[in-house]
Amino acid sequence: MFKGKYLESEIDKFTQLIEHNINTKENLIQLKKIWEEYFIYKKNKEFTKKEENLSIRENECYQLLMKGKTNGEIAKELWVTENTVKKHVSNIYDKMGVKNKGQLMASRGD
Repeated sequence: MFKGKYLESEIDKFTQLIEHNINTKENLIQLKKIWEEYFIYKKNKEFTKKEENLSIRENECYQLLMKGKTNGEIAKELWVTENTVKKHVSNIYDKMGVKNKGQLMASRGD
């Protein structure tokens, strides 16, 4: 998947091809792929901004949550109590604007 500035440069490159009527089938297929990836990138960009608001420890918990780990498993892996994990998870939900793990997973597209 294309990311950030690379994606923008690819869009610029293919926009120039279109402007110069270099519309080969190969270029059009590549352009379609880039646009599809661009829309996926844009869709996830807002969620990524929310992720940036997490503390380091919350981000660690978040990554483990996204892997399907339970609070108990996260506590063991991070060497903290399960109550500490629950507090981090509550903070994650607040910062991400969701109410539960199901909404968190659905909003991420996983």
